[in-house]
Amino acid sequence: MKIKDPITKEDIITVMNGIKHKQLTQARMLVYITWATGAQPCEIVNLRAEDIKKVGEQIRIKFKSVIIFLPLDDEYVYELWRYASSFPLDMYLFWFFRGSRNDASNMLYWFIQWFKVINRYVYPMFLRYNRLTLAAKFMTLDEVRLLRGAKQFKTVLSYFEKSRRGTVTLTKEHLE
Repeated sequence: MKIKDPITKEDIITVMNGIKHKQLTQARMLVYITWATGAQPCEIVNLRAEDIKKVGEQIRIKFKSVIIFLPLDDEYVYELWRYASSFPLDMYLFWFFRGSRNDASNMLYWFIQWFKVINRYVYPMFLRYNRLTLAAKFMTLDEVRLLRGAKQFKTVLSYFEKSRRGTVTLTKEHLE
């Protein structure tokens, strides 16, 4: 699913700075990792401290379906690494936002609230499509397939084509 008006890093910084929540650092890092990795929300809320490791000048984030590397020279990536390093290895990083069924259902409410600061209706899965749309501008078809954790090319073609068809229906305002 190709997004016509992707959320930029500047948008994410505005959202992170506008968050008002009793678990402020957890909320900020949840927004950033969701935008930066494009991982599935259910994989993000199930991350443990042991899943984020420093490897040279990068951090390695091990999700169930894919491993993603982010550069430590980015101040928000560094903040994420410090946040993860402050937890016992087997503890969930985003424990407050895990639903009663250990899913991402609690994220939906908060994301809609937080993204009002940039006048956008954004839900967690939207940021997955956002990341893949941005990646398709400079990555090959195979690299986007690997980033998505897909087995077949047909599941990532919509990020490259100007198509309204995809695996999930988004509102018309989001589609190119």
